[in-house]
Amino acid sequence: MTVQIYLGRGAPQQVIVVINVSERAPLTTALAAGALWHYSTQEGPGRPAYPQTLAARVTDHDVWGTGKTLDLALIGGVSVRGGTGQEYAARLQYTDPRLLDSTDFLLNAGACYTHANLNLFPGGLQVGATYQNGGAEIDFAIGRHLGTKNFSHGSDRD
Repeated sequence: MTVQIYLGRGAPQQVIVVINVSERAPLTTALAAGALWHYSTQEGPGRPAYPQTLAARVTDHDVWGTGKTLDLALIGGVSVRGGTGQEYAARLQYTDPRLLDSTDFLLNAGACYTHANLNLFPGGLQVGATYQNGGAEIDFAIGRHLGTKNFSHGSDRD
């Protein structure tokens, strides 16, 4: 934010104040990576496995200038050596803090997908026993604001 003050010409009591305000970028991102070391794997007890995990998130806190939020989160895990399986998940979330231009109600809606393929008994008595699971879901919730709030997008009613 910058403020500039000028004295007006001609009139001795005239002051001109110019205020420039710039908004922060509504888009945020996050990235995470990790690694684990497992001591027992499908190759037999005492053999290490190295599962790797990667996660990412992108969020727009002001979708098309409306004050609504859209968030995408992704995560994946896979073993690069001596593996015991892999897992993946994705979630898309939408939030409207002023449902139908209301100052009292909000909406959260989302969709999720997950998939897992794991070896349950690596190197044990039941070699090859695996667990596979996956699914998708859609959810939504309508809520009511409690206490004070200030959502100035879209209306002057607060």
